[in-house]
Amino acid sequence: MIFSFNKKGMGMDHKNDVDRIHQEVEKRKRRAEELGIPKLFEKLYSRIPHYPSWIKNDHNREWVCSLITEATKMEDGGIKIVMNGKDYVFYFKESNFSTPDGEYHKHGDWELYCDSKKILVVDMAYEMDEYVGGNWTAFGVSAFIEGDWIKDFKKLEQKIAVEDKERDQRRKAKEAEKLKGDFGID
Repeated sequence: MIFSFNKKGMGMDHKNDVDRIHQEVEKRKRRAEELGIPKLFEKLYSRIPHYPSWIKNDHNREWVCSLITEATKMEDGGIKIVMNGKDYVFYFKESNFSTPDGEYHKHGDWELYCDSKKILVVDMAYEMDEYVGGNWTAFGVSAFIEGDWIKDFKKLEQKIAVEDKERDQRRKAKEAEKLKGDFGID
């Protein structure tokens, strides 16, 4: 803990330290938002937890971004991916609660570690849609240490978009070939 001394040099001025820390936390939360971190990790949440099983299966391997060289489910429930020569470990911690009016809510913290150091926690809520089911959406950040890891995940997002487009083009070309045969089109 960091303390500053008062003007007399005696004792510690806890109020100033607490205020300074809270101001710095808010500044870093704003920075994470400016960088688009919550929305980026909301998108990645639909994929990364599946990578350990997809990477083992030839049929599903194409859904794992080529930047990911390894993906494993750890004994403690974490998901480890290796990207750009770095180990990244994710944990999802879910919590449920009811409000006084009887509404049930699911929240979760999606934590990211690099070199055993927590570098990000994205706060998420489970939102139910009667037509498409439910999904997890980001609503905040409760831990954020800026670093080079952000470039890795921004690059991952871009590469996923490129690979998704290429995969969709291959699917459409294959479908067109089948339709040509089915309808006698040259």
